Amino acid sequence: MAVSDSSDMAISENTIDRHQYHAIPYGASLAICVALLLTYGQTPAFGQNSETSPIKRFFEANCFDCHSGSSTEGGLDLEVLSLDLGRPEVFELWTKIHDRVESGDMPPRDFDQPNAAARESFLEMVNSGISSFQANIYYKYGRVRGRRLNRKQVESSLHDLLGIDIPLVPYLLVDGESKGFSTVVDGQEMSDFHLSAHLKTLNIALDEAFRRALTSEEKIGILLGPEEIGARGGTFNEPTMWEGKAVAWSAPLNMRLYGVIPATRVSSAGWYECTVRVSTINPPESGGVWTAIRSSAGGIDQTYRNYALVEAEPKSKTVRFTAWIPEGHKLVIRPCDRSIRQERITGAKKLIYPDQVGKLGLAGVSIESITMRKVYIRDDKQVRKNLFGDLPIRITRGSDRPFRVISTSPERDAHRLISEFARHAHRRPLTDEEIAPFVAEVDASFEKGEDLVTALRRGYLAILSSPRFLYFVETPGQLDDYELATRLSYFLTNSTPDETLLRLAESGQLRDINVLRMQIQRLLEEDGLNGFVNNFAAEWLDLDQFNFTTPDLADFPTYDPIVEQSLLSETESFLVKLFRDNLSVTNLVDSEFAMVNSRLAKYYNIENVSGDEIRPVELPPNSPRGGLLTQGAILKVTSDGKTTSPVIRGVWISERLMGVHIPPPSAAVPAIEPDTRGATTIREQLIKHRSDSACAACHSKIDPPGFVLESFDAAGGFRTHYKIGRGSRKKQGQLVQTAYYLPGGKRFKDINDFKRILAEEPEMLARNLIEKLLVYGTGNPIEFADRPVIDDLVERSKSVDYGIYSILELVIASPLFLHK
Repeated sequence: MAVSDSSDMAISENTIDRHQYHAIPYGASLAICVALLLTYGQTPAFGQNSETSPIKRFFEANCFDCHSGSSTEGGLDLEVLSLDLGRPEVFELWTKIHDRVESGDMPPRDFDQPNAAARESFLEMVNSGISSFQANIYYKYGRVRGRRLNRKQVESSLHDLLGIDIPLVPYLLVDGESKGFSTVVDGQEMSDFHLSAHLKTLNIALDEAFRRALTSEEKIGILLGPEEIGARGGTFNEPTMWEGKAVAWSAPLNMRLYGVIPATRVSSAGWYECTVRVSTINPPESGGVWTAIRSSAGGIDQTYRNYALVEAEPKSKTVRFTAWIPEGHKLVIRPCDRSIRQERITGAKKLIYPDQVGKLGLAGVSIESITMRKVYIRDDKQVRKNLFGDLPIRITRGSDRPFRVISTSPERDAHRLISEFARHAHRRPLTDEEIAPFVAEVDASFEKGEDLVTALRRGYLAILSSPRFLYFVETPGQLDDYELATRLSYFLTNSTPDETLLRLAESGQLRDINVLRMQIQRLLEEDGLNGFVNNFAAEWLDLDQFNFTTPDLADFPTYDPIVEQSLLSETESFLVKLFRDNLSVTNLVDSEFAMVNSRLAKYYNIENVSGDEIRPVELPPNSPRGGLLTQGAILKVTSDGKTTSPVIRGVWISERLMGVHIPPPSAAVPAIEPDTRGATTIREQLIKHRSDSACAACHSKIDPPGFVLESFDAAGGFRTHYKIGRGSRKKQGQLVQTAYYLPGGKRFKDINDFKRILAEEPEMLARNLIEKLLVYGTGNPIEFADRPVIDDLVERSKSVDYGIYSILELVIASPLFLHK
């Protein structure tokens, strides 16, 4: 991995031990909390002897005018404020009071302000009370409770434990989310339905593993030339035979299954290694012919699975990919570039027969050959090793199991294999007492007269059904080496620890700071970084919702499948580059480069870009692109495919990139709907809306990023004016007004101004990234008591120039990551 020298500063020798929770002087903080309780009494009301309390004096001098008695602002009566921090609503209220006073929002700025000493005394008292309350909970129970694997982690773990590669996520229930992540405890449900789905998935996975280990499957490949690819039976859906070539022409996208190749239909679902060779017919002057390679079942189901993009050129070009293709699917290969001329081939008012298209000069792609071969990501030998260890395998004839496991002592071998499998599945060695129930399952199988294979399967099912597989087993305090190996592995790879991590845990070396750094680098080598970034960004940036909406093609005439797939690749590749090159966190909002191919560059109006690979391209001066804010994938997931909403985008940017929490609106606040007639802009409606004092506080944070991103439409295209109407009847509407100001008073005129202002606050961006990584990696929201550690991490990130990879190392070495 290419990481700048500054990354060596990311983890110091004392990082781990300096911040251990058990070293926190709980007694001192607890004394303050006890003093609070004694002062106020155990009841919700203030006690008789509370006049000397700094909190009481502060409330009397600064807050009681609005927040006491029968008529109070916002329904908050500070005279009867409970001290029972064990009640979530009370804890949240005290936290809110602390934060509003600390930020200067309370007392309101147009009221008399408390002197600095009184404010500081109040904040210190409340801070200590809340922090000590949480710190003692951490000490007794740990910071994270009852966390389990999400469905992606279950799938990856079963793949690695059994050596299989079939998709398992579809069999598991959709994960709930909290704070934007499915890894967070608060959103993780567990019901009979979840357990039933888990058991079903385990049986499917074990069936596949034992099938792979004990039977053989003939993997037949196919090689197709133009004659097998092109139409032979008169259907217009297939590529056309034209001058001896199988050609798919540039046709409208609403010709749904045009370009389907029946000869590629797969008889069984699986991984297929595909090689497609293409070239162009009548290429446009603007460049090659962008072509999508997908698959579809056809018929009623006309949904596509996307595999590859290629910009076909006059010279033959070869595309190779390995993809999971469902049973019955056929490859669909056709030009999908709406920026070049298209003609309907058949089936509508205008009818052009295939043998005429080439003569009219319409662009097309010649599909010269297709090779498909069924493969496995992991071979059968790996599956047998995972299930049967070093036991010899004999090939037999005339049996439904051509491969037979040989054992001279089945019970002893089964006990040994069960123990080893449990070590990997439960991420640590098990004691005799812990492993006894699984051994009992194996022994019960033998007592029934079942063979070694059947006994092992029963034992493996019991091990994988155990809470020790499904849940993170951690004890309060500092994680032991096995717990650290588990948390690190699932954080970076989404899967169970490999043998290297388990051996380091067994030897007690994993906590060594240099060893930990090397393991981080090892796990992120090659495709490891891609996997980590894609899994993290899928939830942090809602990229897993990218396909939930599709922009209306009538309203966005240059949006097409080529652009769509490129947008997602852009964001993922951009983040990978930031981590790999350890670039500053400021690049998240304002970068001098974009990750584009020639088609996406054309969509973004970036000139002089050629080629079909996503790669870094330096942006021209004053380009509105650069950074996550203006990437089409982000702009797409923050719209509904038709219209844009400054509120939705403003909340999203505030919470996902700026680290500003926006509370949900009151049920009494009516929603704002866009004026489709174009008489008023949504900005005009929002400015009127925020005149309500109940709305102003939040909208002062929401509106600035929301207004400036109105420069981009629902499909991520740049615009200067709104459009009125639909499709070809659209006309230019009102000017998009982006100029506005941030809550602190800083003004901006456009998106470039706004990005520059954000990039001037690397501490804010680093804090947000640190918090998002910790929430995703530990499975717990950032709590009040965590703030000093976050502050320290932000300060440390400054010493490594806010490098994103260095920040990742700091997060992993932090006490929040290293403790339950």
